[in-house]
Amino acid sequence: MQKLGTGAIGYVKKLLGDHAFQEYEAMKKWPNLVGENIAVHTKAIRISYGKMTVQVDDPVWRNELLLMKPIILQKYRMLYNDKIVSEIIFL
Repeated sequence: MQKLGTGAIGYVKKLLGDHAFQEYEAMKKWPNLVGENIAVHTKAIRISYGKMTVQVDDPVWRNELLLMKPIILQKYRMLYNDKIVSEIIFL
């Protein structure tokens, strides 16, 4: 994914609105938040009404992530409070 310049970021924020832009940023941060080992098996695909949907490539990884969900949610809360990600759904 390419990085946006400062002017482009301001334009996108204005176009989407601050909340939608924060959702976009939260999805971009998924790989850094969970680490490379998990990121290669997962992809954050959307956030809607505070629920982040994450595609998982293997049922075993999905079960592990269900156990790790409280830790991952805590990391998001530290960044955004409960305003952006309040639930994670693993598919």
